[in-house]
Amino acid sequence: MAPGWLAIAMVAAVACGALAGVLWRLSSTARVVPPSRDWVERFDARRYRPALRLMKPDDLEFLEREPGYSAEIGRRLRAARRRALVGYLKWMKADFDRLYVAGKLMVAEADSDRSDFALVLVRVRGRFLVAYAKARLRLALGWAGAPNVQALTEALEDIRFALRISAPADAAA
Repeated sequence: MAPGWLAIAMVAAVACGALAGVLWRLSSTARVVPPSRDWVERFDARRYRPALRLMKPDDLEFLEREPGYSAEIGRRLRAARRRALVGYLKWMKADFDRLYVAGKLMVAEADSDRSDFALVLVRVRGRFLVAYAKARLRLALGWAGAPNVQALTEALEDIRFALRISAPADAAA
């Protein structure tokens, strides 16, 4: 193998290792504290509705028409909104992980086979993690457009709904 190809192979191996580490970190729920039933019942994905507006261009377009606007103001506004959205994404991930752990506990503690519910959890988690990774990547790139926060809130609502309809009968008492 030529030295140039060796360098390319090494860079590719390091990039693949870094990607595997990021994917492992995204999918890990090892440090998640299981939520109480009360927390699961009170959880409402609507708390993330303000995040849906953060990357919409309406406010920036309005500012661009105002006297005194400069490109620097637009850059600072977009950067501040990206930082705020990163915070929302971290909260969404933490809440999703807590809901997911609650679902895993329901499967583990069930008296009967809950493989159907486990499959729902895995599918919703896959959708959430893909949407989360895409959103983080778009925010990191900056120029890649607004992230799809709606897909994340829908996954949160879906897992919450799955938990509600699959809760054991004694949970209602």
